Amino acid sequence: MSDDIERMRLGVLYALGLTLANGAETDLYLGYAAVLGGSYPIDHPMLPFPCRRETHGYIEAIYMLREETSLHDDDVVSIVCAVSEQTFVEVCEPQAEKTAPQTTHEAKNSLPYCVAASLVLNKINRNSFSEEAIRNPRIRALMQKVSCVADPHIPAEESRVTVSRTRGKPVECVVTVPLGDPNNEMTADQVYAHFRDDMIFARYGELADAAIAIVERIRTPSDTAALRDLFLKHPR
Repeated sequence: MSDDIERMRLGVLYALGLTLANGAETDLYLGYAAVLGGSYPIDHPMLPFPCRRETHGYIEAIYMLREETSLHDDDVVSIVCAVSEQTFVEVCEPQAEKTAPQTTHEAKNSLPYCVAASLVLNKINRNSFSEEAIRNPRIRALMQKVSCVADPHIPAEESRVTVSRTRGKPVECVVTVPLGDPNNEMTADQVYAHFRDDMIFARYGELADAAIAIVERIRTPSDTAALRDLFLKHPR
C-alpha cells in the first residue's frame, strides 16, 4: 500500500471525526455528507487538539514536563509561557478573558486555560472544553499562576514553558516543531485515537471500529458508499 493511500485514509478518518464532533458541539449534525461524498478537503493538516493551533506546542510541553518530572498542579508556583508577539495577541490577550474564560470558544482561544487544563486533566480533547471542565476549581486556580511573556526573538512555531515549583529547581520545556506540523505529522495510531475521541463526543462511539474498518479498505476519497450506509443505518 502506498503512503499516499495511507495518508488519504487517515485524512478521511480525521475529517469525518472532526466534522461529526464539530456538529455535536453546536448541536447541528450537518456537514459530514461532504466527507462521505469525497468533497471534503482531507489533505489539510491533521491537528491533535481541538483548540487554537497556537496553544498546541504549549500543551505538548506540559505533557512532557508532567511525564519527565512528575509535575503536578499542587507543585506549581508559577508557569511562564514565552510566546511570539503574534501568539501573544492571538491567545494571551485580553488577559482578563484569557485567565477566566466563560465559554467553550473562549477556553479554546486561551493559552492560560489550555496550559492549566493540560496539567490538571492530562488529556486535551473536546471534553476538556466542556462547561464542567471550564468550571473545574483546580483548572481555574492554576490559570491564575500562568503568565504569558511576549518575546520578539521566539519563532512563531516555538513554544517555551518554564515552571517554578514548591520543591526543586524550575523546569523548562521547549517544543520547536509541534505535533501536526508538516515536519511532525500525527502517526496513524494518534489519528485513530483522535477519531475515536471525536466519535465518542459525537455520540457515535459504537460505530468507531466499523468506520475504521471501512476506511482501511477504501482506495479513493470518494469511495465512501459503505460509510454512508453505516451512518444511514444509525441516524441521530
